[in-house]
Amino acid sequence: MDSRRRLWTTLPWVHLPPPLKPLLLFLGCLSLASCGVIATLAGIGDRDQAQERSECAQGASPNPAQWWRTISSARMAVDPLTIQSPPADLGRRVTLLSPVAVAARDNDVFIADAGQGAILRFDRSAPSVSLFAAAPGLQTGTDLFLDTFQSLYFVDTPSSQVIQFSRNGTVARRYQSSAELPQPNSVVVGPGPRGVYVGDGLRAHIVVFNRLGEITRVIGARAGGPIRFESIAAMAQGEDGRLYVVDRLAHRVHVLAPQGSYQGTFGHNALTTPGAIAVDRYNRVFVSDQGGSKIRIFRSGRLQASLEGAARPFQQIADLWIDSELLYVADMGIPRVEVFHLSAPCP
Repeated sequence: MDSRRRLWTTLPWVHLPPPLKPLLLFLGCLSLASCGVIATLAGIGDRDQAQERSECAQGASPNPAQWWRTISSARMAVDPLTIQSPPADLGRRVTLLSPVAVAARDNDVFIADAGQGAILRFDRSAPSVSLFAAAPGLQTGTDLFLDTFQSLYFVDTPSSQVIQFSRNGTVARRYQSSAELPQPNSVVVGPGPRGVYVGDGLRAHIVVFNRLGEITRVIGARAGGPIRFESIAAMAQGEDGRLYVVDRLAHRVHVLAPQGSYQGTFGHNALTTPGAIAVDRYNRVFVSDQGGSKIRIFRSGRLQASLEGAARPFQQIADLWIDSELLYVADMGIPRVEVFHLSAPCP
């Protein structure tokens, strides 16, 4: 179901005669810009209702997220996929010191640990941990992104670049620009030809690269377009291709269409200090808030629920990642990565 159909099937005037629907929407808009915000936010987060009812009928929990497990330490092992030399401390238990970013797919969980100065790969099936890549100077405000081809993108803020690692841990490409990316802090890789989107915290704009590492466009205030970010703290992409941008200074989340056009904002009445962000397959948007002590869950641009931790409250959430039905929460204050199982939303 495309976004236009979702819009009409979720608004109160769905049963009006077709000629009256666009007229009513137009009369309810004060300007062309507000009309676009109303129209697009009404569809943000919606999904086919019949499928949701079916999944809920199969026993889905009304609680959107339930704690599943904790990742805090594991035995050091040799990573069979990388070209790293066997570690001298093979078999030693490695404990997370300061997890600042996380990305996962299936059993592979990549964690950037500022305390270890490295990107670690945890194998959930073993369980074990191995060194994926050294990252000296690693600090907060970084990001990881794992694409469908198992390439890992690492935001190296001190070096003002994004490094793309291949599956075996070798460097495949670097994305950088001294003029446009003085302080990169987030990365999202679109499917197909959409490119590599890199958010810059200092310039408060998004630089879009093609797969060859060439800049194709810049989205944001300094690019001369209609989009204005006061700040960029984090980014995420939904399955429908929408790009969600956390604007901490404006206390909200901006929403961009897959091609980069502006669609609206939400959260300004519910967020105080938004940070990390992730989007699930239902286009529910998870945003860390209040200094990383809570996760706000939005659907259709409206606050649906809040998550405050599992056995103990969150302390300082640094990053969020969603893989299929699992939500990964990197909490550098505890320090550990909490994993929650996500339930289907029930209409």
